[in-house]
Amino acid sequence: MKFALLKPFICNLTDLVVVYEKELKRGKIENIVLDSNKLFNDFINNNPDFTNIIVTEPNFGKNLQLNGFTGKILFPAILYKNSFSQQIIRDLKYLFRKEITFEDFEFFISKKQMATQDVKKGGFHERTLEVLRFYLTYFHNVMDDDVKKFLPYFKDYKTKYIDIDSSAIEKRFPLTQKYSTYYLMPKYNNFGLSVLLIHHNEYRDIMSGDLQGSPFGFLLDNNNDKKFSFLFTSYYQKLKKNFIEKIIFFENLDLFYEKKSLKKLINKTMNILDLYYYYQDGKFRNKAISFENEFIKSHKYNNQINDIDLIIQLFNTRNLPVNHQLHPISKHLIMYRNKIVNFYATTNYFIYVYDIKGKVIPRYVNILINLIKNTFSNGYIIQSRSSLLISTFLFKKDFEKQKESFIELIYLFSLEIQIYENLNIIPFSFYQLPSSRYFDVDVNKWNFPIFKEMGSEDLLSYQIKNLELERSRQNDKIFEQRIRNFLETWKKEIAFLKET
Repeated sequence: MKFALLKPFICNLTDLVVVYEKELKRGKIENIVLDSNKLFNDFINNNPDFTNIIVTEPNFGKNLQLNGFTGKILFPAILYKNSFSQQIIRDLKYLFRKEITFEDFEFFISKKQMATQDVKKGGFHERTLEVLRFYLTYFHNVMDDDVKKFLPYFKDYKTKYIDIDSSAIEKRFPLTQKYSTYYLMPKYNNFGLSVLLIHHNEYRDIMSGDLQGSPFGFLLDNNNDKKFSFLFTSYYQKLKKNFIEKIIFFENLDLFYEKKSLKKLINKTMNILDLYYYYQDGKFRNKAISFENEFIKSHKYNNQINDIDLIIQLFNTRNLPVNHQLHPISKHLIMYRNKIVNFYATTNYFIYVYDIKGKVIPRYVNILINLIKNTFSNGYIIQSRSSLLISTFLFKKDFEKQKESFIELIYLFSLEIQIYENLNIIPFSFYQLPSSRYFDVDVNKWNFPIFKEMGSEDLLSYQIKNLELERSRQNDKIFEQRIRNFLETWKKEIAFLKET
């Protein structure tokens, strides 16, 4: 494919987005779709070799179909309802000054999609932030998106930023859903799944043997070099320091301040050393809201599900009955939604804190985690026996002021630290189960294949391939009947619960 022929065409498509900017802000896309289709028709007539990457979508007309981290991306449709479309276009034209390939273009768009999808541009009003704070405070009790289930808790809620009433909650509650990122987290300990966290410095040593595993996720730099790898695997005693013990999602909406010049609430990075001194003086208060998800860390596993491959197939294909979240088994198998509010910031940091000798760090890990949760406004912490990997979105200038104190505290704890900016996640997992073909229902045991190193292009499509494997199981008539029977039983139980 001669990408040099495609670049000016892509620029013409982005120019249309600029022309129709005002209409797009009002949600009108009819005119831009018509003009975009004309550009596509002229381009195809002159360059028929590119027909294979062009698709027609009912709502968005003709588009380039790109391979993204989490599936297919339509371009330029990705820009039509994106608050950051103009910034993306400017960055794209700057990228086009360089000699790049079509794969580089796909990689760029996929990164932009992840960084800007469901992100609120320009901050929140105080009242909306208060509703978010109320929602997250009681989310763990409700585990749902029905505002009526939250309202009974309002009588015990103490406002922080601005006084609100129940009508304000009902009115602004949809915003909490729109501007929150969903992390569907299976309870892996119920599935008997272990996951390895491997830093790239350890990768060669660990992968030199015949390690059985299935990809859970990868963190790559802009050169597509792996920095961290996550693998589903069986428990290996010799690798116990690398096994993930838990993932902790946290929110701290108290870490906001009003920037007078913008009249907006901006998220703040705290000085972690000051927090540590408050802790030493007995004045520290843990203000963060957090949700934890634990993993299996040993060979011991009591299977709680007779038909685990069927359950996994249902989750992977989203082939779930109506109102599945009401079923009691959901509370044991899957956390309905763990939320991270993805506020607008400039930089996605990954902070790796570890013991250089691989020693276990539990004697002070809880103190350190609580300090971290009160340093950043939101994020998640992946905890293994000898390391923590922290992910958070921050304003770069804000974090730079506090970075030295953060590093100083880590050294005070006799640990090492590495800080990465804007790593790319392939695939964007944290809900991705391995194919249930790897699970033997007769002996309740995972039998993973020998893990083989793959290039970044193969990794990009892994998630889709895995889902296709699961869907292909339905070609088996016995398996298809089992699914129908399972769904029928589940629906009857849900109906019974509603009646009672």
